[in-house]
Amino acid sequence: MKCPKCGKPLHKDFCMYCGYMANGNIIDTKKKIEASKLEKYLGNDFETIIHNENAKEIFILGPLYFSYRNYFVLGTVLTLLDVYIIYNSRVIAQTFLNTPLPNFYLNFDIPVMLITFLLSRLIYVMLSNEIYLKLLTKKLAKSKDDIVKLGDGNKVNVIFSIIFVISLFLLFYFLNY
Repeated sequence: MKCPKCGKPLHKDFCMYCGYMANGNIIDTKKKIEASKLEKYLGNDFETIIHNENAKEIFILGPLYFSYRNYFVLGTVLTLLDVYIIYNSRVIAQTFLNTPLPNFYLNFDIPVMLITFLLSRLIYVMLSNEIYLKLLTKKLAKSKDDIVKLGDGNKVNVIFSIIFVISLFLLFYFLNY
C-alpha cells in the first residue's frame, strides 16, 4: 500500500517519509529539528542512501561505487581485489569445495566466474551504503567547520579507477609474458 500523502510505500500502516498513518493521522513534531551534518552533506541523496534505494547503481558500479562517492583509494583497491577474485574463482572454488563434486562441474570457467561476479555484487549491494555512511560519519566528525557538499558522485574518479586497474593488469600481464 502506498502513502496517499507522498506516494512512498507504507511500512506497517505508517509512512516513514512523511509521518502519515493509516488511520488518517499525521505524526508531526511542533519544533523544527535541525538536520545533522550527514543530512546537510548528502542533501537529496540522504534518503536514497539511508533506505538503500540505489541498489541498481551499486550493482552496476560494484566496488567503484566508493570511487564514485569520493573514496578513490578504497574503490580502486576493492576493484583490484574484486577482479582478482573473479579471475581466480575457479582455483578458489576447487580449493574450498575440495572437489566433492565431479570435476566436470569445475571445468566450466565462465559459469563459476559469473556466479562469483553475482555474489560479489550482491555483497556490495547489501553493504556499500552502510560502509559509506560509517566512513562519511567519521570524516564529518573530524571536520570542525560548516559542511559543504564536495560534489559527491564524481564520475571522473570512476574513470581514473578503471584506467588505473586496467593499466595495472596490463603491466602485470606484460611482466609475466
